[in-house]
Amino acid sequence: MPYDHVAVLQCQYRDLAADGIRCYWVKVYRNGKIYRWDEQDNRIAHSGICTYTTMTTRKDTDKEDDDEIIYDGDEITCTVCPVSQAMHDYLEALQNNSNGHAMFAGDRCLGYFIATSPVSASVIFRPDDLPLQE
Repeated sequence: MPYDHVAVLQCQYRDLAADGIRCYWVKVYRNGKIYRWDEQDNRIAHSGICTYTTMTTRKDTDKEDDDEIIYDGDEITCTVCPVSQAMHDYLEALQNNSNGHAMFAGDRCLGYFIATSPVSASVIFRPDDLPLQE
């Protein structure tokens, strides 16, 4: 790594698909506000478990942007929503700075509609309790 220690957030969720590709939208919130997000599909699953991993904040916060820093006591929540393949493709396009494919018919229609039952879990960030791995 080009810098000192970094905290890594790892979220795992079970994919219940018997067959075929299932898509998910993983969102991470810091104190109730969106922090990071990503789209995934179950091709990353191992034994039915999907894993989302992201680097969060460095130990040396002087080198961090304020919007990247996670402070001691911050609540981190990971939410997972199943989404359609079209929604996955739309989110992937957004990650690549594109508007992606239109998801609705009509003049100048762009965006998404989601009706789902997300699952979530939260943790309080306590950097002094984190194990250091070399």
